[in-house]
Amino acid sequence: MNSAAHGVWFTERAGVAGTAFHMALGIWFDGALDHDALREACAAVVARHPALSRAVADTADGPRFVRAAAEVP
Repeated sequence: MNSAAHGVWFTERAGVAGTAFHMALGIWFDGALDHDALREACAAVVARHPALSRAVADTADGPRFVRAAAEVP
């Protein structure tokens, strides 16, 4: 885990981050939603940015990135 990610993890765990690392975003679609196309697009983004499929686990050696327990449906 790099130092920036560790800093985010630490402030979240300490309960002092508040909404500093949260980004609210609303998306509205016009017309019928193509669920398969949306799923494929999300999978493509995760393939390009593997950190999006990671979680942080507490280990004896400190926090470590691990594969997320479940994929986003």
